[in-house]
Amino acid sequence: LSGRRVVERDVFSEMPDLELSPDWARRIRSAREALGWTPDDLGRKLNEKKSVVLKLESGNFRPPDALVGKLERLLKVRLRDVSVEPADGS
Repeated sequence: LSGRRVVERDVFSEMPDLELSPDWARRIRSAREALGWTPDDLGRKLNEKKSVVLKLESGNFRPPDALVGKLERLLKVRLRDVSVEPADGS
């Protein structure tokens, strides 16, 4: 490496801690409806069953991270927010 010093960085320590937003189910349904899609349409685009979409929109099924990413890209909506740690000494 031609005399350069390699400095390792922990890229995960620099990333904000993202958590599923409290209103993620509403955001999914609102975004789907804004696009004029039925639950069946969204299910086909996600390669998931309509029942999965309905469970997501009702909040009865918490999506795994991979599905959250697909939903965010497909629906062009943010489902994750930066988590805020409560301040100590309150």
